[in-house]
Amino acid sequence: MLRILAGEKRGMQLRVAHGAAVRPTAANIRQVLFDILGPHVVGTRWLDLYAGSGAVGLEALSRGATDCVLVESARRAIEAIRANIANLDYGERCSLLGLPVEKALKKLTAAGESFDIVFLGPPYYADEAKRSLLAIGQPPATLVAPSPDSLVVAQISIHCEVPPECGLLVLEREKRFGDTRLCFYRLEPQPSPHFS
Repeated sequence: MLRILAGEKRGMQLRVAHGAAVRPTAANIRQVLFDILGPHVVGTRWLDLYAGSGAVGLEALSRGATDCVLVESARRAIEAIRANIANLDYGERCSLLGLPVEKALKKLTAAGESFDIVFLGPPYYADEAKRSLLAIGQPPATLVAPSPDSLVVAQISIHCEVPPECGLLVLEREKRFGDTRLCFYRLEPQPSPHFS
């Protein structure tokens, strides 16, 4: 059973679509993620890619994030996310893009969107984590808000390889537990333009 762990909606149950295409982020992993982020969650904009049940983005909202975009393409998962958004009464703070991640990233970039925290939990045994990180970090990497506190966090298998640099994203730290690791990327500081 999946539940919101903390914040204003603590204890509320989340619907999960079961199947090979969906791997909900376990409670212990969400707990570690939000323990690391701490009070920095408050007031942030989130992008939750491969959202599954929406647990990570919805947890962020419960803990004080201002808004969140959830991206998911599996039909059953989309139905579960819609039900979870409605049940938590987050319709005004949360939107759902029922698209493959690659198309969603292009749409969000074209719309000029940017986020303080981007979370991705792609299928463990596919190359999607690397592709998504490279797409997000591709210069000028406008999907990531230009702030020292902005992060891109990938939840991946310890057996999946991701590069320490993905365009403008630089791997800052990793946290491992069992078969899972969380990889924390930051935007590489860009030199200020020189005017003559």
